[in-house]
Amino acid sequence: MPNKLAKRRHQAYLNQSHRCYYCKFEMWECDPKGFATTHKISLRQAQFFKCTAEHLEARMDGGSDAPSNIVAACAFCN
Repeated sequence: MPNKLAKRRHQAYLNQSHRCYYCKFEMWECDPKGFATTHKISLRQAQFFKCTAEHLEARMDGGSDAPSNIVAACAFCN
């Protein structure tokens, strides 16, 4: 069972139509090889587009794991 943050990341990923909150490029969650093939890029390049959870207000600044504070961002932007 995924943890709370993973569930919120996944929900943000779906809400954002699989696109990064910042750069708007499409991301992947669990199939880097398929993503690389689809976009005609190397597997190494595909790693930049892995979906990650981003806190809009950082935890160190008092931000929480609340759904309203979590967005999906590609590894490059995060």
